[in-house]
Amino acid sequence: MLVKQPAIYIMASGRNGTIYTGVTSDLIKRVYEHKYMHVPGFTQKHRCKYPVYYELIEDAYFDASGSLIPSDVDHYSEVSGSVIPNDVDHSQPKI
Repeated sequence: MLVKQPAIYIMASGRNGTIYTGVTSDLIKRVYEHKYMHVPGFTQKHRCKYPVYYELIEDAYFDASGSLIPSDVDHYSEVSGSVIPNDVDHSQPKI
């Protein structure tokens, strides 16, 4: 059985053109589909067929149906350099 390796990726239509971001479990197949416009939609309409970036997602899991289940790891602080306080209640607005 082939182990799925989730990845995020960015496709572009050209220099300073339209960009498209996506998530997939089969990066090579998905880039091929975008490049040769096999799937109708945004990337076919805007001709986003050049891969410009990808990153493998190491801490993601798939359920029995193959759907991506994101991890509970907080990546916000890694990306932004700041920390979200955990003691703030965001459930109800204060009036």
